[in-house]
Order: sequence, then C-alpha cells, then structure tokens
Amino acid sequence: MFRVCETYGIPLELIVEQLYKHSYMIDWIDFYEDSLSYGWNPRTTLSKIEVALFDTHGKLYSQEVIDRLKYYIVKRYENEN
Repeated sequence: MFRVCETYGIPLELIVEQLYKHSYMIDWIDFYEDSLSYGWNPRTTLSKIEVALFDTHGKLYSQEVIDRLKYYIVKRYENEN
C-alpha cells in the first residue's frame, strides 16, 4: 500500500477510508517496512499513519495502531543488535 501512496500521490487518508469501507485490513508493519526501503524517516511514517487513522477512525484507534507499531520497531531494533 505504501507504494500506491508514494508512486501515485494518493492521500493515505483516502486509501485507508476506502479499504476499510470494503472491509480490508491494512498491514501497517508492511507499510512501515516499505516506507523505510524508500528512505522515509520512521518518524515521518508514523506521523502520516497517525494522521490518516485519526482522520478516518478517531484518536483511540489511531493511538492503538501507533503504539503497536512502536512496540514492533523497538523489538525489531533489539533483534538487530
């Protein structure tokens, strides 16, 4: 999904809204990993995800996804070292 945002410039909020409307789940870890492979800063990626989810699903859902991603990032870093 990251590639769609990056390549075509489609706002993440629009993609999130349409996918959820059609009962699709988004793999945020995959989105995060793809963003890193394109050279995005991790903070930028988390911020974009947070804003998109806040706009489409509200604060609680947005914060839950971000907290889980941060947990994943910490564990990934620990495993690399």
